[in-house]
Amino acid sequence: MKKLLLLFGLTLMSNFSTNAQVVLNLPATGFTATGAQFSTVAEGTIDVTGSLTSITFNTALTASVNETFANDLTVIVTSTNAINSTLLLQVGGFSNFGATERGQIADGDSEVIGTTCSETYTLTTPLSFSSPSTLTIWIGNGWAGSVANPSSGTWTGSVTLNGINEVLSTKEFSATKLLVYPNPSTDIINISNTLNAVVNTVEITDLNGRTVKTQNVNNTEAQISISDLSAGVYMLKVSTDQGTATKKIVKQ
Repeated sequence: MKKLLLLFGLTLMSNFSTNAQVVLNLPATGFTATGAQFSTVAEGTIDVTGSLTSITFNTALTASVNETFANDLTVIVTSTNAINSTLLLQVGGFSNFGATERGQIADGDSEVIGTTCSETYTLTTPLSFSSPSTLTIWIGNGWAGSVANPSSGTWTGSVTLNGINEVLSTKEFSATKLLVYPNPSTDIINISNTLNAVVNTVEITDLNGRTVKTQNVNNTEAQISISDLSAGVYMLKVSTDQGTATKKIVKQ
C-alpha cells in the first residue's frame, strides 16, 4: 500500500475569498490521467496574469487503478511551457517530482471510489505570472505507479487557482478551460474541456504557420493522432461552439 502522506508547509484555509482566481471545472465525464501524466492549463501572460497564492481542491475520485488516491490529483508549475523544464511547484500527489516547493494534501487519502478532496494549500512563496512570465501550470496524476503496475485516476469537481486572472480576448474560448494531454506525446493527443463545449474542428500548424493536420470532431472530447508528424513544436487550434483556443504541443 502507499505510505501515509507527510505534510510539509500545509496551511488549511477557512472563509477564503479573493477577486482574482481561475476555476478549473473538470469535465462532467471526468478528467482521466495515467501516472505522472499532465495536461497544460495556462501559460503566464498568454493565458493568466497575477500571482498564484493558493490552490483549492474540491474534487471526487470516480475511477482508480493501482492505488490512485483522490488526493493524487496534482497541480504543478514549470519554469517554461516544456514539461521537462525546472519544476517550481507541486501541490498534491504521492510521488515526489523534485519541485522547489512541494505541498501534499491530507484530505482524500483513499482509493475508494467516491472519495472527495476538499482542501486549500497556500504557497510558501507565491509565483508571479505578471509580464514577462514563462511559467506554465499543469494538472494531472501525481502518483507515478510503476512500469509493471501503471496507475490511472479519474476525477470530477473543480480546482481553483487563487491570486491569478484569466487573460481573455473578445469572443475567445479561454485556453484555461482546455485540457490537452499527454503533452509532449509520441502518438495520441487527448482533448477535453471544462465547459462541456462542443469541439467542432481541430487544426495543427507548424511554427511557420503551415497547416499540417485538420480533423472534424463534433463532440466535447477528441483524440488526435500525431504519429505521422515529425518531432517538434506545433500549435493546436481548437474551435468550439463557444469560441476558439490555441495550445502549444510537442511531438516527441
